[in-house]
Amino acid sequence: MLVAVGLLGGCDENNGDTGLQGFRQRSPEGPIATIVGSQEYNFGTSQIGEEGSHVFEIRNDGKSPLTLAPVNLDESGVVARVEGSPVAPGETASLIVDWTINYYEENYLQNVGVETNDPELGMLSLRLMGNVPPSVRQQRSRLGFRNVRASEGFESYFDVYAYFDDDLEVISHEWLDPATEAFMEVDYQTLPPDHASLQEQKDVKSAVRVWVRALPGMPSGVFREAITVNINKETRRPIQVAVLADVRGAFAIEAGRGLDYDAEINVVDMGRISRFSKKEATLNISVNLTEIDGDKLTLTVEQIDPAEVLQVEVGEARKVGKGMVIPLQMVLQGNGQSISRMGPGEKLLGRARLVAEGGSDQVVEFFVKFAITQ
Repeated sequence: MLVAVGLLGGCDENNGDTGLQGFRQRSPEGPIATIVGSQEYNFGTSQIGEEGSHVFEIRNDGKSPLTLAPVNLDESGVVARVEGSPVAPGETASLIVDWTINYYEENYLQNVGVETNDPELGMLSLRLMGNVPPSVRQQRSRLGFRNVRASEGFESYFDVYAYFDDDLEVISHEWLDPATEAFMEVDYQTLPPDHASLQEQKDVKSAVRVWVRALPGMPSGVFREAITVNINKETRRPIQVAVLADVRGAFAIEAGRGLDYDAEINVVDMGRISRFSKKEATLNISVNLTEIDGDKLTLTVEQIDPAEVLQVEVGEARKVGKGMVIPLQMVLQGNGQSISRMGPGEKLLGRARLVAEGGSDQVVEFFVKFAITQ
């Protein structure tokens, strides 16, 4: 964008016109460019594809003809043209600015430059301003929770705003992992126009509040998910909100012998082995017996992926104070083929899922990072 040239001094106290009289010494015989009125125009709120036009007036306060030539920027969506140039002394020309909005920007700003033959003001800068919100957007991009008890779950919401339609509706939703639906509830609530939360939201025509509730008994550990809501309006991007939680339940995963565990992303790192070798390691599951019914509990392996090279065996539990520790024997066995589950996304990692039996219906789930190479 063009940088505005300083139009600091020379404001005519009588009519508010912008010029440089008194700011620099001008030749009394040369042209003097003066913007009549404001050098800014605010078109208010607009949306992608909308068109508009505004006329700025530029007067020649000098004694010789003033020439004006607009500078148009490629891909800006703004085109300027001049009617009445060259401008005779004492006369006024029109700078006509036409625009088509082609990008979102809540504080939209385009500078329109005009080259002149004024020896002290070779470039005029006028500003086109406004608000171009997306037609629909969510209030926030993530919901985050710390120290959530698995026995209690959590609850929060995010709002979806429509800026040009008064009949916004959420039709459905989906999680990245469909299995998440088993322990999550999602409700949609249409907000009335006079709802307190909308009073500070500029130009919102309609809104829907999306409630997200995690049910008691959700898996312990780090919960990383995202919910996408489908609405009755077309959007350029999906309406998606991340849901992150640190769930402290009956179970906690602790690194054991021969491996690393990153609790923030719930990933066990078993490293790299060759395709005909084998690696064994131990992962410990700590059980808080105050979070479950009874004082006995067993873990059963429900799912291992990829099962052809990764094995998890549940060892014998031992009591420790008010809890117990259950060791998991992790085995990574090369089968002659190369395979990589190094991430970074969950779909590119291995996975283990165990179910608690006796006193709890919770699950223990974690991801496994490894590679079997040549």
